[in-house]
Amino acid sequence: MGERQQRHSRWRSCAPYHATQRWTTPNQTLLVIQKGMSGSVIRNVTSDGSGGAGVIILGAIQLHLDRVTVLNSRADGIHMTAGAHNGTITNAVVRGAGDDGISVVSYKSTAVPCHDIVVDSPQVFDNSFARGMTVIGGYNITYSNVYVQGSPSAAVLISANTLWNTYPSHDVKVLTATLVNSNTDNKVAHGALVVASNTVEGIYNVAFKGITIKNTRVGAPADVQILTFSGSPISNVSMDHVTIAGGPSKDFTTTVAGHYSLTNWVVNGKAVPNRIKP
Repeated sequence: MGERQQRHSRWRSCAPYHATQRWTTPNQTLLVIQKGMSGSVIRNVTSDGSGGAGVIILGAIQLHLDRVTVLNSRADGIHMTAGAHNGTITNAVVRGAGDDGISVVSYKSTAVPCHDIVVDSPQVFDNSFARGMTVIGGYNITYSNVYVQGSPSAAVLISANTLWNTYPSHDVKVLTATLVNSNTDNKVAHGALVVASNTVEGIYNVAFKGITIKNTRVGAPADVQILTFSGSPISNVSMDHVTIAGGPSKDFTTTVAGHYSLTNWVVNGKAVPNRIKP
């Protein structure tokens, strides 16, 4: 890839046919931004029918994706990993992904976790598996002005996962989000918004503000969950100005004893008293 193309790309990528199975290496991804690429700018690109992720950001730094559309990927729509950092993604649209719509995943097999990433005004529609948007290991990650519709599992998941040997997740923000028809898969016990950890390091300093949740699957365990497994620590989680309409009978469930605050919630038109557990 030439330096000029790398830094100021306006390509429109498409597959001659849609992949018929899921693949697991970057070779099956239609757009790969690799480690060593600094200052990449990708605008007005469509990735359609990828056998892997639609776009994978593999350790790249100081990147900017603007108005990138991913359709019908077999894996994640847009996947950031391998220490990718200092990047922005604006106005991304993901439809029909085979896994998470937009994900930040930090495996301990890499030297550093992902960090300092801003995803602004993303939209995810009707992925066939997994979550709308995730942070599974990483820090200083912000999602803002989010719209997720029809996610099989959680619309937004903040996690740290022993199975995948990830770094902890901390200093994560989700600011202004609308989550509609979440947890469509009745085999997955998720709400629309989930914070969950089973690692030794856990999760800390996570803030949600201005969240609207509509019509989560009625059979879901709750609209919002904070879950710890095997005593994994979760601390300083705040959820402010959350509005919920429709959905399951419970607005919130947790398996942690404290270190969270739920303030200014409205559920089905009624204000809910603040729940602050120091």
